[in-house]
Amino acid sequence: MKKVVVFGLILALWGSVQAQNITLKGNIADAETHEGVPFATVYLKNTAFGAYADSLGNFELTYTPTQHDTLLVQHVSFFTYQQAIDFPKNSEIHLDLKPNRMVVACPIVDKRLQPTFTQTQNTLSGIALEETYGQNLGTALAKIAGVTTLQTGSTIVKPVIHGLHSNRILILNNGIRQEGQQWGSEHAPEIDAFIAKQLTVVKGAAAVRYGSDAIAGVILVEPNALRFHTGTEGDLHFVGFSNGRTGVISGRIGHRFGGKMNPLALQAQGTYKRGGNLQTPTYFLKNTGIEELNGSFMAEWKKENYSIETFYSHFETRIGIFSGAHVGNLTDLMNVFEAEKPADSANFSYKIARPSQVVRHDLVKTKAFFRTGNAGRLYITGASQFNVRYEYDKHRPRNDSLAALNRPEFRMHIFSHTLETLWEHARFYHFSGQIGVFGMFQNNDVYGRFLIPDYQTFTSGIFAVERWQKDKWEIEGGLRYDVRNTNVKAWKGKIAADTSFFFQNISANFGAIFHANEHYTFYFNAGKAWRAPGVNELYSNGLHHGSASIEVGDRQLQAEKAYNFILTNNFHNDNLGAEISLYRNYIQDFIYTQAGAARLTVQGAFPTFYYKQANAVLSGVDFYAHYTFAKHFTLQSKMAIVRAWNREAQTWIPYMPADRWENGIKISAQNWGKLDLPYLTLSGLKVWAQKRAPLDADLLPPPQGYFLFNIESGGHFHWKKQEVRLGLSVSNLLNTKYRDYMNRFRYYANEMGQNVTLRMSFPF
Repeated sequence: MKKVVVFGLILALWGSVQAQNITLKGNIADAETHEGVPFATVYLKNTAFGAYADSLGNFELTYTPTQHDTLLVQHVSFFTYQQAIDFPKNSEIHLDLKPNRMVVACPIVDKRLQPTFTQTQNTLSGIALEETYGQNLGTALAKIAGVTTLQTGSTIVKPVIHGLHSNRILILNNGIRQEGQQWGSEHAPEIDAFIAKQLTVVKGAAAVRYGSDAIAGVILVEPNALRFHTGTEGDLHFVGFSNGRTGVISGRIGHRFGGKMNPLALQAQGTYKRGGNLQTPTYFLKNTGIEELNGSFMAEWKKENYSIETFYSHFETRIGIFSGAHVGNLTDLMNVFEAEKPADSANFSYKIARPSQVVRHDLVKTKAFFRTGNAGRLYITGASQFNVRYEYDKHRPRNDSLAALNRPEFRMHIFSHTLETLWEHARFYHFSGQIGVFGMFQNNDVYGRFLIPDYQTFTSGIFAVERWQKDKWEIEGGLRYDVRNTNVKAWKGKIAADTSFFFQNISANFGAIFHANEHYTFYFNAGKAWRAPGVNELYSNGLHHGSASIEVGDRQLQAEKAYNFILTNNFHNDNLGAEISLYRNYIQDFIYTQAGAARLTVQGAFPTFYYKQANAVLSGVDFYAHYTFAKHFTLQSKMAIVRAWNREAQTWIPYMPADRWENGIKISAQNWGKLDLPYLTLSGLKVWAQKRAPLDADLLPPPQGYFLFNIESGGHFHWKKQEVRLGLSVSNLLNTKYRDYMNRFRYYANEMGQNVTLRMSFPF
């Protein structure tokens, strides 16, 4: 009898459990494009039940139902979806999310922790990204408020966030931190911008998730997601620029197999670019051509409980360096500074002569994902990168036999190997989080004329991030510990013996998001980050060909330590969207360059820059807004202000972006005749003169401010069954003559003049 009772109780309990547990399966898609939305957060409001959508937008949520369940779906690029649910049994649903044009919430970060970050961030995607096709990565990112550029001429462009650049910004190429010779002002990111489906800028200290060096922020380059359904898709892009007579062609093709091979998806992409001498409003810039050949390949085998992904990218470019920046003697150098027009000018040509650069970068990544039961997910990511940089002087060696070989005067080969293991635990009550370990080994070999020595670096770190989320609040905290050991090798008598540098420190982050109502959201973030001095800052002592300058390091430099605070207010309704961010960054032992007297060498006369260190405060404001005041008319505005103060010398820090303010009006419609989604944008960019720069720290006073007028237009139409996307733009429409303070070649020449761009894309 007892056995029967016990057996009956077991059956009753089992039936009760079965009745209580419900599994909800579904797919999340973009309401406009109907494509799957990857890695959205799905959870029941005020419960511990939650799940993440996969890379195709599919999710599975098991929960215990109550009388009043509310399903919430969140994603960086979309408005939050909320729906009351009442499913008596296991169900499947399809959800459409409405795109958020402001896109100031959380970015997709290496497909990991999906709730919104508390750092300020902005995303470039869709039409806004299409408008940048054919441009380099730095120029494309400059469309985002708070991001400016550091240039060496008009073809080498690096992003600047809140006045900081180079080794203070981490760039993640498909989740892998891009590692090359990024320390140089003319060492632009070796990434094909056509790879990106979305570019996200995370502003402020982000070292807890990404490691030391992320003092200024992180740039996420996210490629196109692999195809969701069985079949083939792709796109083909043609871009032409009038200035430089530059042509670009880029294509992508993706395929998902059917049948038993359905878990396998492939994607390949390639780009070719060629341009000649660029032109200012009054003259050509000699030897400023460019040639580029890039490609990438991605494959993934994805099952319900595991997946394996491989990714390979190749970037190769040859860039001409403006020959007018390489001057024979000190007298000629001073004459060039004072001249209205460079003496070394020419007509248009595609030929790339000396001085020039050749850069190649290869990246290989393998990533594995495993479900660890109901406890969470495990990610293991390994990557290797090989970066080659050749720099050619203006003149070949005087020895005829050596000159015939046409070898570069300066060669750098850097190998980087990274391995990261990360475990993300399942949502528990109101908590979600991750813990991980990271390691990186680098070996850099230098050949030719001395600038920096050979070195090896080993970096390792361990970190944890946890988030609490309930009702209108999201609170996040993180902690990370990193060590970096660099061994500098003796080099041809320049360094007496091998020398080691050991740095270690802790990074921390605390942030909060308050959703006041459906219109207002407040973000606050406080972060501590650090950065060890680079080998170039410690040991540079020679001519840097690409920047046409002599650089001198200081072996006594200490690690930078940054304390970053950002407060952001975001407002949006049907007609108005606005975001304003206030930031303040205290950096102890901030490393900067200061100009000294020009120096005469056997290669010519060049400016000299010395690495210095001081405590600094960087503060400023980023602002963006758009207001639709009529059915087809929208006003747009963005502003960036940076202030950088040397607390020890009680003066301004040199080479910081000047204040800028861009305003425009956009006219758009659903259709105009046979043209779908036509738009026309008229905008003006005002950049003030940089009056907050110490005169004794530069070779020349900062140039005057300037105003540029620009036009963007575009639309879609169908030719037979083929969709065609068109874009036509004109930058510097008035052909204004100007020089920018953040261009290292402003000493020698004006900026590029009017440039007409035509874009055509064919998705299939």
